[in-house]
Order: sequence, then structure tokens, then C-alpha cells
Amino acid sequence: MKIKSMTGVLLAAAVLGSLAGCMAKPVSVVEVDQSVLPAAAKSLLPQEATINRAEKETYGDGNEIYVLHYTLNGVDKAIKVNAKDHTSASGVFDTKK
Repeated sequence: MKIKSMTGVLLAAAVLGSLAGCMAKPVSVVEVDQSVLPAAAKSLLPQEATINRAEKETYGDGNEIYVLHYTLNGVDKAIKVNAKDHTSASGVFDTKK
């Protein structure tokens, strides 16, 4: 049973690793003022969250991703939001201070 579980974990790690290598890198990353953030993007955060900074990543295909760095309950986190579809986050992750 342990071998099957470990095999599944290793397989998942390999798949995720290969997908990460295929992801495009932004052609530019600029810090933006919170006032220019779409309201729909900010609404994805809990009300108790404090936005520390925001960045806009621009990709070669014209796609734009906002990265909101925020603090919630003493934990620094970040969320990536596609500028074309502000209704869903593409990722939420903890960040280190």
C-alpha cells in the first residue's frame, strides 16, 4: 500500500514538474498601484486581507496577469488573476517574508 501511494506522489510530482517547464515567462513585470486594479480582481480576496503590493505580468501573446501580494491572518500570500477573466484566480500561494 505504501509503495502505491509513493508511486502516485512521484508521478504527480513528475507531471507537475513537466507542466511548470512548459509555462511561458512574462516579457515584463511591473509594479502597479492598487488604484488601477480591477474591482473584480480585488473582490477575490477576503475582506480582512491587506494588499501589500500588486504587479502586472505581460506575456508575448498579450495576456496580462495581476499578482496581488497580501497579508491575511499574519500570513503573507499572493494570488494570480488573469486580466481577461477576473472572476477566477489562477493560483493562491503562501509567500515568505
